[in-house]
Amino acid sequence: MNDKIARKIYTGLLGFVLLVIISSTASAYFQQSNSKAAVTASGEELIINTIKVSGTGTVSMDPDEAIVYLGVVTEDAEVVNAQQSNAEKMDTIIKALNEAGIASEDMVTSNYHIYPKRDYEHTDDKIIGYVVSNQLEVTVEDIDTVGNIIDIAVKAGANTVNNVNFGLSDEKQEDARKKALNNAVQAARLDADTLGEALGLTILGPVEVTTSGGSYKTPYMTGDEYSSIIKGMNTPILPEDVSINAYVNVIFQFE
Repeated sequence: MNDKIARKIYTGLLGFVLLVIISSTASAYFQQSNSKAAVTASGEELIINTIKVSGTGTVSMDPDEAIVYLGVVTEDAEVVNAQQSNAEKMDTIIKALNEAGIASEDMVTSNYHIYPKRDYEHTDDKIIGYVVSNQLEVTVEDIDTVGNIIDIAVKAGANTVNNVNFGLSDEKQEDARKKALNNAVQAARLDADTLGEALGLTILGPVEVTTSGGSYKTPYMTGDEYSSIIKGMNTPILPEDVSINAYVNVIFQFE
């Protein structure tokens, strides 16, 4: 065999050996990396040996504040007269509520409307007067006084009570949120442990935790429930509990 042929055989063998070494190294690296994480088609890293569960936590508390929507509706053939009458009655209501302990900053105008009253029984659709509606949003911090506040407003001239919303103060709402989140995490862990037991897996610690916006259920009474308010005083108000919900998604590692 001459030197030229020998060099060709040697070069070919050397290239084959290098190709085998590179292929083996790449395969080993991929297997090592794949044991920790994989990459989805969208480029998102997916941790191997994990389980994803969701948890919901709920806390119910007695409300410690209420918002009462009440106001005055006046009518007159002249818009100025209807407006003036409404303003005088609303001013009397606000003064009465101030005297009852409601601070001025706890009262805001939530709706104000002036619209014509028409005679729809005739084809000419003639305007026969004007209606002025003024609604006040009153925050009551003492739940036990809600009925009394409504009575005082009605005595002072209020002729509409649209609804009452029961809620939680900022401090109490924050406390309820913390408790709901804690309950949600416990629920997620319980689900993970249950699935792990069913699958013969040992659930380890969490590797990722996310939470989404919770829900806040505020009970309220509508205007249809106030027919007795206009007829008499001593209005009974029986608030429901306020519910706070929290949601979490937890990824647990297992072995």
